[in-house]
Amino acid sequence: MKQDWLASFDSLMKVCGDGAFSNIAIKESLSRFREASHGFVQSMVKGTIRNQILLDYKINGLARRGIKGIKARPLIILRMAIFAIDMMDSVPDYAAVNEAVMLSKKVCRGASGFINGVLRGYIRDIKEEKIDTDLTPSLKYSFPENLYALLKNQYGEEVIGLMEALNEPKPVCLRANSTLITREELLKRMKDSGFDVAPDESTRNGVIVKQGAVIRDEMFLDGLYSVQSSSSLEAVEKFSPTSGARVIDLCAAPGGKSVAMAEMMDNEGEIISCDIHAHKVTLIEKNASRAQVNIIEAKLADARVFDEDAKEAFDYVLADVPCSGLGVIPNKPEIKYRVDTENLKELNDIQAEILTNAIEYARQGGLVMYSTCTINKNENEELVKKVLRSREKLEMLESKTILPYNDKIGFYYCIIRKL
Repeated sequence: MKQDWLASFDSLMKVCGDGAFSNIAIKESLSRFREASHGFVQSMVKGTIRNQILLDYKINGLARRGIKGIKARPLIILRMAIFAIDMMDSVPDYAAVNEAVMLSKKVCRGASGFINGVLRGYIRDIKEEKIDTDLTPSLKYSFPENLYALLKNQYGEEVIGLMEALNEPKPVCLRANSTLITREELLKRMKDSGFDVAPDESTRNGVIVKQGAVIRDEMFLDGLYSVQSSSSLEAVEKFSPTSGARVIDLCAAPGGKSVAMAEMMDNEGEIISCDIHAHKVTLIEKNASRAQVNIIEAKLADARVFDEDAKEAFDYVLADVPCSGLGVIPNKPEIKYRVDTENLKELNDIQAEILTNAIEYARQGGLVMYSTCTINKNENEELVKKVLRSREKLEMLESKTILPYNDKIGFYYCIIRKL
């Protein structure tokens, strides 16, 4: 049996059983099973999670006692195998069955006969065209009913296109460090090193990576580029703090936007980068050091707690607040199953508190950016409207929802001027 299947199973057990995030689980499993293919494990794990509701629906119809009678380990193997049969062209049907049976003999002895029977029955049903194709949108795209209902309510008929886009993995995107290299120079160096890259036409310094391990390369270690989504970079470039400005980033970890702003400012001025967790403050410092910018002061602080010393002290205030994360489902599909869309009031309260403080920290004439990586309007434009209705002398300069089409993740930002 190939380590590809073992590593994939190991990752899925961490995500489904322990609540791990898929990116971290995959990284840990690949370090444990060193002969496994990164590409295969990435596709298998993310794809199985992405289609989990649909896969479980199929398994429930195949198992004699339904899905409730299947233990966690055999269930994960069945999900993997049916995903491979349905959606991995590189894995023939017979190979998917064989690998699943061999895997079961290693990780859940006694279940191999059951798994073999279910999978062979599924392949037979496919050949005899007995597979149900009349599915609800929630089932077809593997979105929980409450999340589908929220998106349908907010986006109407566009919900189908949205779910399709949220189910499409996005490429890795980079930001060229403009203090050290131009985007054109970076593109040339990366192509010469064997990377398949292209300019991100929606940003000034963005690079789209179609192939290549970017965080292992010396150019990354030397700070010539940083990983940042195209949507996030578009927002920060629109904010565009000027050289010599005084900036505060209220929810900064791991520091990507702070470092991006420092580069835009030509490493001149001052940026206070805050986070509530001490270990993440250290991460901000490491990222600033790698990018060779020295105007960032990483600070332990709770963005919800008003700091009197910061009142009207900054030219630019960034509030990239905690959110439901619905916009990053393409790369973290497990978020689909973890968001409680019916109970977001506490999160909305936190977002409103942070935005209110952010406005207080801006000087007269200063700019505030509020941003999230969600497409839930209740956390975005609706929340901003509610906060701004209670205040005077504020001007909305721009408000934009970036939907997860093409190479973008879902994102929202607005820029407010304090009059």
